[in-house]
Amino acid sequence: MKTDKTPIIVVDAGGTNIRVAGGFLENNRFTITARKHYKTAQYTTINPVLQEFLSENISWKPEIIALCGAGPVKNNHITMSNADFSLSQHAIEHEFKTNVLLMNDFSAMTWGVLEDFLHGKHEHELIHGEPQRNTNPIVALGPGTGLGFGFAVFHNNGPLVFASEGGHTAIPVWDSTSAALALFTAERNPEGFDVEKLISGSGIALIYEFITKGSLHPDIASIPVKERPARITELAINGNDDARKTIDLFVALLARYCAESTAIFLPQGIFITGGVCQKIKPLFNKNIFSEHFKAGWAPSLQPVLSNTPIYLAGTEDTALFGLAFASAIHYTSQ
Repeated sequence: MKTDKTPIIVVDAGGTNIRVAGGFLENNRFTITARKHYKTAQYTTINPVLQEFLSENISWKPEIIALCGAGPVKNNHITMSNADFSLSQHAIEHEFKTNVLLMNDFSAMTWGVLEDFLHGKHEHELIHGEPQRNTNPIVALGPGTGLGFGFAVFHNNGPLVFASEGGHTAIPVWDSTSAALALFTAERNPEGFDVEKLISGSGIALIYEFITKGSLHPDIASIPVKERPARITELAINGNDDARKTIDLFVALLARYCAESTAIFLPQGIFITGGVCQKIKPLFNKNIFSEHFKAGWAPSLQPVLSNTPIYLAGTEDTALFGLAFASAIHYTSQ
């Protein structure tokens, strides 16, 4: 294994923000020495962001630039699925003359979860079940601008990480309220709808509109839709009943979605990541989550649901550390 320090830039390009960090890899561990956030809407490609970051924050040449974006990688290129923005491995290699690693955002998130899991950093809070160590997959999912999903399986030569478009599956329905919410979502999205329409930042605003039957709080009605999730969360923290019900229903939907993922993957852990759950963490009702995670499923699945560990992310840097860990495995570990 290579033990000297490897200079690296890591980039997590989301629908709202682009997070960039620079630092050094040593023994598969990443130390951040500089970081900056950029607004995605102000750019159309990643190269100008890298130019700005390198000129303003870095005095050394990176040996690796590792990037992720919200969308599938096709021909070493990502066209973001939730923003007018793209990342091209060839264009970055051509301009910056260095090694480039490009992956889906939730591949990076899954690598970050693995890094935490394998190195025992414990930056994720156990909210349900009991810790496990076996050969079953690990699942990472996270509400943000959309709903990301990735998973890892273990192989003799190490973990294999896979991207997924699991956020584009059906909305969980379990009672008359959730059925009415699914119908409400369908009516608001005649072009097509899926679970990320609700389990996402914009989903919080849509659930709130459903809860209030369109009678929005003046503080909500007066601001753009993109700003509403944060304000709804503030209202919930301050005791507003409709806002609190919104967050509780969001948590119930998330739990049902996690249960469906458990039935498919039988994972040794599901890690809930992403910016939305970071922001609602003070309001995240673990009892509601556990109740909905276990409720309504076949008796044969109950022992699995009772024991499967679910973790709530403790840092917004999971994808950045995942990019660094993947780079360490790909480029520096021999």
